[in-house]
Amino acid sequence: MSNYKESQQSGSVYTRASSISIANGLESKSIQFIEEEVFIAENGDMLSKPVLSNLSEKLTEENMDTVFPIINPMTGEDTGTEGSYVAFQVLLHSLYIFLAERRDDAEADESE
Repeated sequence: MSNYKESQQSGSVYTRASSISIANGLESKSIQFIEEEVFIAENGDMLSKPVLSNLSEKLTEENMDTVFPIINPMTGEDTGTEGSYVAFQVLLHSLYIFLAERRDDAEADESE
């Protein structure tokens, strides 16, 4: 059977984290990256599909000092600086406190 308006195109494919899940349990902490493949046709059309496996890491006392290079998300280039698991947790905690306080201030303003 023929395919209606079938055409051949070239393009590029890359893998990215489409979503990130962070578990901040009292006893166990972890991060999971849910990956997808993105196909970009030469005409600019994009299509994505989930990757069958995901990437995860438990955050433990033993690996808190693990460092990783900071990559510029726009260029993919190494910035020459490093991050660490513990610095990442500090940033996430700080972001949570900032957003929670902003929400609480907005709710207080609304109730006045």
